[in-house]
Amino acid sequence: MTKGRIPRKRRGRKAAKRPIGEWRARIREGQELAQSTAAATTTVSVAVLSYPDLVRSAGGRGDVRTLVNYLRHEATPYDRLLDKFPRARAVLKRKTLDAIAVAYPCLREECERQADELLVAT
Repeated sequence: MTKGRIPRKRRGRKAAKRPIGEWRARIREGQELAQSTAAATTTVSVAVLSYPDLVRSAGGRGDVRTLVNYLRHEATPYDRLLDKFPRARAVLKRKTLDAIAVAYPCLREECERQADELLVAT
């Protein structure tokens, strides 16, 4: 090669260029899928309390929405799992609500309502 000469480009097919935003979206989708799959395999356990103890622990309010939210955040590993799998929020919330519904049949209807809300939001 002589000095000052610019080498010719290789001949052949060019790779299709995709916008960077499209690659980011594909990477994000892959991360969400991986985290959702991992979150789906985790087990969620719920601390079981008597109804009066549950109401007292939740601040004295017997509102079923408050009780379900209290159980989800305080009596399950939901928040720790969210820290571990931040892109799998819907999967984790659904698993947690299912576990609460099994442990507390009196709250099943509220758990199903919140799970249905989740489907509308996503």
